Amino acid sequence: MTYKKIVVGLDQSFKDSAVFARALEQTRRHSTAMTIIHTLKRDPSYSPLNISSSSHTKDARDMMNIISRQHKERLERDKRKAHSWLEMYCQQALAKGIPTQVNCQSGNPGLWICETAQRWDADLIVIGHRENHGLRSVGNSSVTQYVLQHAPCTVMVVQGVAHLDEMNHFDRDEPTKPINSPAERRLASQMFKI
Repeated sequence: MTYKKIVVGLDQSFKDSAVFARALEQTRRHSTAMTIIHTLKRDPSYSPLNISSSSHTKDARDMMNIISRQHKERLERDKRKAHSWLEMYCQQALAKGIPTQVNCQSGNPGLWICETAQRWDADLIVIGHRENHGLRSVGNSSVTQYVLQHAPCTVMVVQGVAHLDEMNHFDRDEPTKPINSPAERRLASQMFKI
């Protein structure tokens, strides 16, 4: 089966290379587009409070404003780092002639993966799965389970880490060529009409 639009969910785990390799195996040069996404985890220790002027002192409001500003700054810094990390995968795909874009947000990873696939009209989602050997607590559903239950398209779950030679077999198929010309970049960008 030929897939036209693939959403790849990465989580900065040891399985990312295997997940990305499996996604690349599903592509065809210049006929498949890819979106690589990552969701930043929310800080459970941060909970913005609605402070009314009548119920708290000015010092308390000032302190909450400082905490809120620091949280936003940390989130932006983490987003920049993640975007830089995602760009590494994007450049690998672009070098293989696969039009690719990256996106990073904070929030619920399962929900965001499914929403991205729906909005972009993707026909394949590729994600990894963390084995937890039955230690998951009741009511704590995994991202993988959520995506499998709510995805608007086919889902490929990468269970384990393949042998390095198996993961890199696509490198031996044909030499890579970076997208350098404006025409090639235009062609790559036209694949992404969200």
